[in-house]
Amino acid sequence: MRTILFTLAAILTLGLAGPAPARDANKPGTAEPAKQALKKLTVEELGELLDAMGYNPKPVKNKDGKVNGYSTEFPSGTWTIRIDFLVTADGSQVVLDSGLFTFTDQSQLPAEAILGTLSDNFEIFPASVYYINQTKRLRMAMTVQSSNLTPASLRVQVDFYVAAVKRCMTNFNQAVDQATATKEQVKKPGPGGNPIP
Repeated sequence: MRTILFTLAAILTLGLAGPAPARDANKPGTAEPAKQALKKLTVEELGELLDAMGYNPKPVKNKDGKVNGYSTEFPSGTWTIRIDFLVTADGSQVVLDSGLFTFTDQSQLPAEAILGTLSDNFEIFPASVYYINQTKRLRMAMTVQSSNLTPASLRVQVDFYVAAVKRCMTNFNQAVDQATATKEQVKKPGPGGNPIP
């Protein structure tokens, strides 16, 4: 008896529900939108973009000797800005990368300068400052989505990045200068010829 009831319930359920109705693609909200593939950027296309922006790009090669981006140098006010533009391996992003400072003697570096640079990371996001121990270099990098990138849209990103470079370098240099001045002040003799404590 139980088997008959289960069979009858299954038949009624399938018979009443029937197959799911087909979706009408012409009605709004019934068809799932097709996902568009994002256009990837090639290294050659990046070079054309940078040429169109007047940056006179020079090829940059990776460790395998393959060109993976371009180095640029251009004036910005009283500054000379150097940026490497690199295409990620999958072509989905362009990385803007610059050297900020090379340390010859880390022990002489004021902590205020490093802490100030770290705190600047919050203000300059999505750009960020990082340190490479092997080369003793402080650098800045920022990634930009490469899909639909035009000279105009890339220039907006570059302008933001350049402002971030200037902000960090200005703050860094001011902190170094201030720490140096404070150290020199301490070395000056006070009354009686003793250094000021």
